[in-house]
Amino acid sequence: PGKYYLTETDPPVGYEQITGDIVFTITEAGEVVINSAGHGNYLSVQGEDIRNYILNVPNTPADNVALLTVTKTVTGSFGNRAKPFTFTLTVDGAAPSDKYQWTLNGTTQSVALHSGGTFTLAHNDTVTIMLPKGTNITVTEANEGYNTTFTLGEGEAENVSTKTFRLTGDTALDVINRLDMPIPTGVFDGSISIIPALLALLCLAAFMFVLIRKYKALYC
Repeated sequence: PGKYYLTETDPPVGYEQITGDIVFTITEAGEVVINSAGHGNYLSVQGEDIRNYILNVPNTPADNVALLTVTKTVTGSFGNRAKPFTFTLTVDGAAPSDKYQWTLNGTTQSVALHSGGTFTLAHNDTVTIMLPKGTNITVTEANEGYNTTFTLGEGEAENVSTKTFRLTGDTALDVINRLDMPIPTGVFDGSISIIPALLALLCLAAFMFVLIRKYKALYC
């Protein structure tokens, strides 16, 4: 029992902070009463014999945020559509404590992104990130040998694996990775490297055979 003050101190970047304290009282009988003006609809009650009081605190997006949607496509005869590719998000001027809410394929992620943080995308995956509007954003992919194109909004496809742009509103970034031949690994493959050696031996044998024939023709 007593009076309590609930104060929001660190809302996610892109959301309006709750103004004022949410003040509520727990009575001697175990009931919960909202005391602060404008917060009465935050409280709901479940159950009859045993009452559960639920305090739902909503946050509304700020006017100075925009959504960045990154979509991944993997193509090519050797493209691995199950492979996750790592992306790095950089927000110009961001503080280490700034955090950005995001969804993966429509599911809200419990761990927020930070500037310099990473996320992964496989074929047909999509992330949507809430970011401060009017900020320079850089998205970089570790494409691991794939041919990569970035297409920002309605712009033309660019053969790059990193893109810096100013986020002026909701923006789409389409990333396509293509692989049409195996990536060289440097691992020895005897079935391939033995062929030149065999050809060289055959050429040497043919050369020696010709020399012997000429020698016999001259001295025998």
